[in-house]
Amino acid sequence: MTDIRMGLAATELKKPAMTTEAVVDLIGYRSEAAFRRRQDQDDARQWRRLAREGLLIAHPAVRRGLQARAA
Repeated sequence: MTDIRMGLAATELKKPAMTTEAVVDLIGYRSEAAFRRRQDQDDARQWRRLAREGLLIAHPAVRRGLQARAA
């Protein structure tokens, strides 16, 4: 269900006339803050996946941090 709502949100946010607040109401989140937290979680998940697949080129300092965590 969450993926469906976030997909709808992404589509609606592409429309110039749609505000974040309007999209939050449309997809049924209780608050804009809750919606933004969910977006942040999805963004972090996507960044981790891209990094694992070698599709993300990180700043050298970030790479060192990721390598240190993996060790």
